[in-house]
Amino acid sequence: AMFDLLWKYYEKTSQYVPAARILAKLADRHSTELSLSGRVQYLSRAIMCVKSSEGGSANRAAGELLHHLEEKMEVARVQLQVLEAVSGKPEAEGQVGRLNSDLLDITTLYQDWAEPYQLWECKLAILQCAGHPDQPLVNTIWTNIIEQQENSTNQNKVLALSNKMETLGRQYANSSKYFPLELIVRQLEVVSCRERGEAGWVPSCLQTTGVSLPRLLDVYNRLYTTKDSIWLTLGDSLHILKVLCSLLQLFATDPSLVSPGERRQFMVVCQDAVSTYLGELYQKQTQETSGLVARFRDIQAKLDRM
Repeated sequence: AMFDLLWKYYEKTSQYVPAARILAKLADRHSTELSLSGRVQYLSRAIMCVKSSEGGSANRAAGELLHHLEEKMEVARVQLQVLEAVSGKPEAEGQVGRLNSDLLDITTLYQDWAEPYQLWECKLAILQCAGHPDQPLVNTIWTNIIEQQENSTNQNKVLALSNKMETLGRQYANSSKYFPLELIVRQLEVVSCRERGEAGWVPSCLQTTGVSLPRLLDVYNRLYTTKDSIWLTLGDSLHILKVLCSLLQLFATDPSLVSPGERRQFMVVCQDAVSTYLGELYQKQTQETSGLVARFRDIQAKLDRM
């Protein structure tokens, strides 16, 4: 209580750095009386104080303090995510108190919580927070996030995955180290093919998270050229071509989806791709392929008129 009065006094008398130091101590002290969100509030108040101080963070001591507080805050946010993830788990019931009574470090959060309780999304947040892009581990995490989401509902699996990917994509899509696009696309398309989902939902969903059309075409084209037998096993050998068709249709209908600087080059890439796909479809000649041929020809005509 005395410390609470003291930081308020310091703040009132514009002694912002001492106020911030006390707030940081309050956030850090061991106590079962204080919740984790209370600790986070102390930290954010401390950060505000340092930013208000004379000379702001330009002053070296204040700058170092601010850096320290912001790092602490990043870890505390991950701790909040861990707390939320274990709150519903009966097996963690006796342990939850620990997440409120102290601010824990990133290693403890991983070893004592994310790992034993298999909190995949928390693991990803921890790796990003620690700046530790372990590629095989990141791949395993994404595989599990997608599987978990797919198994969490018997209703509309596509919708559930789409919502989850939009949320996570906004956090991670701009960092390829924590967002292995090729792996994610393949796994989502496997679910889509199995569930007979709408052909273009995966690229549409990824576009809303900020992945560009040229990047998507590149990934899908590579997926197509590997000629993976899984699509045939899942009952639709043309699955990836159908997605490519809807992706190219997007650009042919609305070229402004690609930035002016990239547009001309991308148009040439699209024209080449369409010729390749048509060449392969002509060799197959079934009722289903003739429908696709017509759609690709329509795209080709639009691209030629561009």
